[in-house]
Amino acid sequence: MSYGVEVYGMTNKCNLDSLQIACNRVLLCLQYVKRNTPIKALYLNFKCLPVYSLYKFNLLKIAHNFFFKKSCIPNVIANLFTVNTSVHSYNTRSAYSFHMYHNNRYGSYISEISKYWNELNNILKTTSCFNTFCTLLKSNMFLSDF
Repeated sequence: MSYGVEVYGMTNKCNLDSLQIACNRVLLCLQYVKRNTPIKALYLNFKCLPVYSLYKFNLLKIAHNFFFKKSCIPNVIANLFTVNTSVHSYNTRSAYSFHMYHNNRYGSYISEISKYWNELNNILKTTSCFNTFCTLLKSNMFLSDF
C-alpha cells in the first residue's frame, strides 16, 4: 500500500478519494465486519493509516531523516531543503524548522514536506530515534486525522 505513496499522494483529491474507498472496502473484507463499522475502527484494528495520512507520514519520515540521518537521503534531495538556522542566526522557536521560500509552488514535493514538518509539535521534531519518531507520529496522526 505504501509503495510509491510519495508519488500518487500528490494527485488530486478525487483520485485519492477513490483509492481511499477501495482501501476501506478491502479492510472491510479482510476483517469480516459489517458495512456500517466505523472506518476508524478498521484502521485501528490493523494499525495502518488511511491513504492521505500514509502520504503525510512518509513525507515526514523523509524530513526526520534530513535532520537526524542526513546520510540516508541523496544529496540531490537534501540540497533542496533549507533550515532556518542557515538563513539567520537568531535563536527563535522555528530555528530548526524548514525555511519556506515565497517562490515555492504550492503543492510541490519540497513545500509539502516543509509545511508538514513545520506544523509538527516540538516533541516530535526533537525525537532523534527513528522508530520512536514513527511510533509517536503514527499515534499522533490517529488522534488528529480521524
